[in-house]
Amino acid sequence: MPPRRIPIKYIPLIAPTSCIGRYDNGQFFGSVLTPRPPRSFWEQRVWHAVLHHFDHDGAYVRTDLWSAGPQGWSDRKGMRLASEMLDRWVAALPGLVYRDIAIQLFEVEIGEFRFGLVDESDEDGEHVELYPNNLGFYPPWDGWYDT
Repeated sequence: MPPRRIPIKYIPLIAPTSCIGRYDNGQFFGSVLTPRPPRSFWEQRVWHAVLHHFDHDGAYVRTDLWSAGPQGWSDRKGMRLASEMLDRWVAALPGLVYRDIAIQLFEVEIGEFRFGLVDESDEDGEHVELYPNNLGFYPPWDGWYDT
């Protein structure tokens, strides 16, 4: 069974965990992503800013989600707009400190998207997956992840 709180390493300048840390109200995990891959070659990807909030003990509080909307075939513009929104949200967190976090399992659906840190353990071993980021966490639960 996974631990009650899953440690996640803060790795500056490396995308999946470069926007995590603590602030006066608890912990946060931010990312820019496309929560759902395109359903066909012709469907455009839509980039989103996502900011998960957790209390000091790592319990899920809420998720802020913002869509850059369709930006034609330019992924760069959508990514830039979503990144700018995430930067504004994070800059507004009082007492912001980028650092390792430890959060509890959670799962939430917002619109058509599923977000969560979900226990995917089976007969092959313990495993927790962060969705839709697709970060896998395994024993020894040291905060490192697989993508």
